[in-house]
Amino acid sequence: MDAPLDGYMAACENAFIRAALLQHQGRISETAHALGISRKSLWEKMRKHAIAAEPLH
Repeated sequence: MDAPLDGYMAACENAFIRAALLQHQGRISETAHALGISRKSLWEKMRKHAIAAEPLH
């Protein structure tokens, strides 16, 4: 069963990662550090949410 909370949490995570990437001009290492996660974890979350690894404007 796909609870509505799952979709909401995924949307929140997606928005939070995008905002952090914007704040750090798309720099993966800085963004991961600011989020308190490893670069690998950030890459995995970006892949999960289909967030491109390019400078965000």
